[in-house]
Amino acid sequence: MKTPTLLVVDGEQLFRQLLVELLGREGLSVQTCDGGAGALRLLEGGGIDLVMSDLTPPGLAEGEIVRFCRQLDPPPEVLLMVAQADQEQAIAALRDGAAGYLIKPFHPEELRHRVLGLLEKRRLAEDNARLCGQNDLLRAGLDLFAQHELDPLLEKALPLAMGELGVTMGFAFVHRDGDFGLPALVGMDRSQAQSWAPLLFSGLSCGQGPWWLSGEESQALHCDKPILVYPLSFQEQIQGGLVLVGAALSNRAPGLLCAQAALAFENASRLRDARELMYCDDLTGLFNHRYLHLILEQELRRSCRYRLEFALIFIDLDYFKNINDRHGHLVGSAVLAEVGQVLRQCLRDTDLLFRYGGDEFTALLVETEEQGALVVAERMRATLEKHRFLAEQGVNARLTATLGVATFPHDAEDHAELLMLADRAMYWGKKKRNVVCPARDLKDF
Repeated sequence: MKTPTLLVVDGEQLFRQLLVELLGREGLSVQTCDGGAGALRLLEGGGIDLVMSDLTPPGLAEGEIVRFCRQLDPPPEVLLMVAQADQEQAIAALRDGAAGYLIKPFHPEELRHRVLGLLEKRRLAEDNARLCGQNDLLRAGLDLFAQHELDPLLEKALPLAMGELGVTMGFAFVHRDGDFGLPALVGMDRSQAQSWAPLLFSGLSCGQGPWWLSGEESQALHCDKPILVYPLSFQEQIQGGLVLVGAALSNRAPGLLCAQAALAFENASRLRDARELMYCDDLTGLFNHRYLHLILEQELRRSCRYRLEFALIFIDLDYFKNINDRHGHLVGSAVLAEVGQVLRQCLRDTDLLFRYGGDEFTALLVETEEQGALVVAERMRATLEKHRFLAEQGVNARLTATLGVATFPHDAEDHAELLMLADRAMYWGKKKRNVVCPARDLKDF
């Protein structure tokens, strides 16, 4: 078996030597290069299985090494090594074809896990191409890695896996927040698949590989056909499964597409988590202003299409600086986190809450007219006023807030103008503080 060859591209000599030492212990062949031009020459020579590189090696434009690798045949995997500040650019590189990224400094065990995982993924693809010779099938499987959303990925993966193994029944299930979703279902009754999902989920474990149900296990599901369950996992936790049912499974090895679907599921899950980190506020766990602008545009289009109303509430804490001055910034941060929890309890599950920045919060109330939004805003104001913050720690801080309310489409039909009006209404309310001010009242002043 050919020893995998890695190419490390980095401007720091000590860092290159460290990677050579760490990866050499795994029996891997490691070449190094300190700049982009030399890296491209080595890649053109072929034989490179995995490239570990800076986001922008010396002499190359941002993302150029990823695009260059994608044009090679066969293309090597690309694992980027980036600083924390470059995480957003690394996420964008995933869409261009990078296989993943590591944040510097990283733990040696994390490096080992990611490198060996990527090489294993590559080995599976090469074995299939060599043994099966089914080019169309391989291309279809590789296309799965272009799917970045979990449900569309499984909708595409299930029929491909069924076609490879010659079965006509199957489904994919995902365990989310205690419930079992069925993003893909073919040839089976939904209620039957829904009843199978928790039973199959309980029998899966990371590292076990595909699970062939014995005759007795199949009969427990009231099924007289062979059943194959391929686990779907992320971060060493089972997230769901790909279930194939049919007589054609007898004496068949699990198809490559099942393995590719599982790897694509892990990649899509990693990208989903990266997005969540990008759109979440570290302190409160709420969505941030970046996600607010994104979701506002989506909600505006949806409401226009179905002629719905929605409301935006801008919330600004009154005299919050007094908390920091009196108790310190650590207590102030803890109070802000608790404010987020209190506000969240005032909303429906379908509504969204954001930390806009500092001591400002925003709530998006879907399918809500002005009067309903004012009721919710008043509930928020009164709840904050009555609450004693950090009571268990003996702080018992008291806060009030001023809130501005704007609704679509009555106050504005553009998301930027709607946000501006809610902000202005809140600002007007600051003349009194601890009040709720609707945007329509601005016309009276």
